[in-house]
Amino acid sequence: MKLIGSTTSPYVRKIRLLLEGQDYEFETLQALSPEGVKTLKSYGPLMRVPILIVEDQKIFDSTIIAEYLLEKKGITLSLQEKLNLKLIDEVCDTCIELFKQKVWNIDTEWKDKRSVKLLDRLFSTLDVFEGSVDQLSDMESDWLYCSLDWLTFRDIMDWQSRYPKLESFYLTSQKLEKYKSTAIPR
Repeated sequence: MKLIGSTTSPYVRKIRLLLEGQDYEFETLQALSPEGVKTLKSYGPLMRVPILIVEDQKIFDSTIIAEYLLEKKGITLSLQEKLNLKLIDEVCDTCIELFKQKVWNIDTEWKDKRSVKLLDRLFSTLDVFEGSVDQLSDMESDWLYCSLDWLTFRDIMDWQSRYPKLESFYLTSQKLEKYKSTAIPR
């Protein structure tokens, strides 16, 4: 089994955490570099990470990869877990869109309608987890931690002052070995 991805991607990191304790090869690449894009094109048309290769099968999209790995382990998620994981993915997706806007110099103040909607979605979703962070499963906690760590790494915004329970969860989680071993290089 081989996982292709970036060490900074929260989506790749979620899969690395799911693969913890399993034998697999991790091929790192810089997804946005010309060489990285060329490599990604060789694996499929989406040109995104992560990609999991099992035998001759190329599996893309972190959610599909996660479902595949859980199925192999005989693990079934509850409907609530699936919904929470989707919400956490939305946190990631929204933050990445906001980050792109800053990097590409598009509405860097986040004042246009699209940006306001993205921020509303982000805050609404983080509000949910502020009230339920202590009730999450291990997988939900892993995915949430990866998202919050990426948000912090990219310095998108000061989320900590608005979400003290999430900040406490984040700071406590930082000490866990599984997060240290998959840490974003800084």
